Parts: sequence; structure tokens; C-alpha cells
Amino acid sequence: MGVKYLNVWEGGSLEMMTIETDRGAALELEGYTRMLGAQHFYANTAVVELKPGTAALRATKELDSLTLFVPDAAGGWSSLTALLSPMAAQKFEEYGGRSTYQTSPEELSITVSNDRLRAKFFFRHLQLKKVDAKVTLLNVEASVMYALQP
Repeated sequence: MGVKYLNVWEGGSLEMMTIETDRGAALELEGYTRMLGAQHFYANTAVVELKPGTAALRATKELDSLTLFVPDAAGGWSSLTALLSPMAAQKFEEYGGRSTYQTSPEELSITVSNDRLRAKFFFRHLQLKKVDAKVTLLNVEASVMYALQP
């Protein structure tokens, strides 16, 4: 009927919320040739080590960004960074601190590109906290689809 129903609820406090995508919804993969599956990241945890020849995701300690590292032919790395803080603040305000488990995957995605790579970061789970008007991420679950640029 064209009406989107989104179930939201208040937790014990409007200063902490969880947003998850509808796990039954399909992800749009067109144009991407590789995928790093679901990975969990927590604030204030150790950084993932890069292993030669293997793509990896790294989160900053504050979880304000995730960076995709892809090995290149010269033995170095190509990388792309998705900034999470702007999306986190926008979603906190949009939902008014209320949690939901039915957001569309596209709504929780960030697309980035450069001359070597293009990638789409899908966030299946975000746990957010607001303290003194600043929204921070406590943990995230992310998958990333990517392709090397021609």
C-alpha cells in the first residue's frame, strides 16, 4: 500500500539506543565484486592487524570511522574510509533516541570511492549513546562490498 511501518520503542533511557536492519531484507550487490562479511567492532578495543594479501576492516578506537584496506599489486594497500559519526548523529535525532530492528539496509549504508576502489559499507547493528549532546557509537556490526576501479 506504499505505507512503511517502522516499529520503534523507548528503552530505559532516551540517551542510549540500538538500530538494526531488517535481517530478512536483501542487500543490493550490483557493481561490487567482493565482500567482507559481518564483523563486530566495539569502542575502545584493539585495532585489527593487517595481513599481507588479505583485505581487512579497521575501526578507530572511538568507532567514529571504519577503513577498508585492500592489498594492491605493488604490495601496498588501497583504502577507503566511511565516517560513522555524521550518520550516528543523524539517526539518533531521526529516531529520537528510540530503538528499532526494522530499518532498511540502504538506510544504514555509506558508499565511498576513490580512483582505486569503490565500496559500500552496510551497518546491520549500531548501538549509540548520547552524552552532553554528543552521540557516540558503542558497537557496530558491518559488512562491506567493494570493487577495484577499472
